Amino acid sequence: MNDVFYLKPVDNSRIRKPIDLRMSLELGSWLLVASVLVIALLLQAWERVEIRQIGYHTEQVRSETDSVQQENHLLLVERAALRSPRRIDSLARVNLGMTFPQQQQTIVLDATHTLGDQPVMAQVRSAGAAIPPKPRGVE
Repeated sequence: MNDVFYLKPVDNSRIRKPIDLRMSLELGSWLLVASVLVIALLLQAWERVEIRQIGYHTEQVRSETDSVQQENHLLLVERAALRSPRRIDSLARVNLGMTFPQQQQTIVLDATHTLGDQPVMAQVRSAGAAIPPKPRGVE
């Protein structure tokens, strides 16, 4: 029994495997399910990140609003202190040397004369000398 076997070289490169439609559909459906799941997870993660970013931004705006409101309150208090009539009177008397006007320094404006629809220049009368009115158009 001396049989000799020779191995023939086989070239299968030209042979195409038949496409299994059932396997392709199953693989495609699994691929579709997996990609939908991945997209859903990515959208959920993106949504959580956006919500967190909006929360940070809201908190920052809220703190800026609080600081601006506090600064506004301080400025209102400072304005009220600076507009105080006692403070203005003391500054006028001490720093500027102002006093109340005397009776002869007071000028009363008389607006009793009217010419219908025409505007009337105010005339000045004082207790002392009369001051002539300025002509119109001259500043």
